Amino acid sequence: MNKKLVVFIINPKSGVERVKELKQLILSTLHLDEFDYEIWHTKYAKHGKELAKQAIEKNAAAVVAVGGDGSINDIASIIMGSKVHLAIIPKGSGNGLARTLKIPLLAEQAIALINTWSTMAIDAATANGALFLSNAGIGYDALIAKKDLKKDEAIFNVLREYIKQTKTILFEGDGYSEAWEKEAKKRGLSNHKTTPKALKAKVSKKAIELFGEMGVMNHVEVESRYEIELEEYVKKIQIEGRVLGDIARVS
Repeated sequence: MNKKLVVFIINPKSGVERVKELKQLILSTLHLDEFDYEIWHTKYAKHGKELAKQAIEKNAAAVVAVGGDGSINDIASIIMGSKVHLAIIPKGSGNGLARTLKIPLLAEQAIALINTWSTMAIDAATANGALFLSNAGIGYDALIAKKDLKKDEAIFNVLREYIKQTKTILFEGDGYSEAWEKEAKKRGLSNHKTTPKALKAKVSKKAIELFGEMGVMNHVEVESRYEIELEEYVKKIQIEGRVLGDIARVS
């Protein structure tokens, strides 16, 4: 029987004793008649990404991220879309993804879960081009850590910056008013006054390129959404027209 290769990627900074303990747990818990294993150590920031690439090249069946959500994201960003599975041995401070997926926080139990080879597909998302699997921050947590600010103060600082940066695209007045028409013209923004024209703007060359560049949708997905939304609009207009016709005949 061909054994599945499982690669454990661990940060040695977590401690020599922890690495030794992990190896002992692998030997005592992992079904070695079904799995081969290797333990690889990261040596610098983001090294986990390079090791994940090597695991794919080596035809590993799974890569086990031994660490927190940051280490998991690094590895997941590389193996996502490949045939390599992701397993987790939680060793972070929050372990948000492991908790969400109900992966045991004890290493021995997490390794035992690998033996079952119970797999599932999960959603992934990106923010500013960076992958995240379970959570993403808007910046206040970094302010708390780096500038020693209180949570409320850090949140207000971040929100203040967002408001400043988005001031040129925000309009808090009536979007159907003459004031908005003047404001849109002043800002150099398009102002489509009918639904068909507004929907058509979504499939403009500029819009399609932007969606593709940001990794939101490709041109096929954009055009499909346009066709669906236009069809819904046409149906609503047809229904309203028929209802008005019925009312007129009854009157």
